[in-house]
Amino acid sequence: MEPTHPMHLAADRFARLVEEKSQGRIKITIYPARQLGDDREALRNGKKL
Repeated sequence: MEPTHPMHLAADRFARLVEEKSQGRIKITIYPARQLGDDREALRNGKKL
C-alpha cells in the first residue's frame, strides 16, 4: 500500500509509539508499497520463520 494509505499511516504511528514506549529498545521497520510481497506472500513468508 502507498505511504499515504490509512493502514500505512496507522502502522507508522504504531511503530513510533512502540519505539517511544520502549525507550528505543524496540524498533519496527515499515515497508511500504508491498516491498515484501502481497498479503498472501507475506503471510506465507511469516509462517516460515
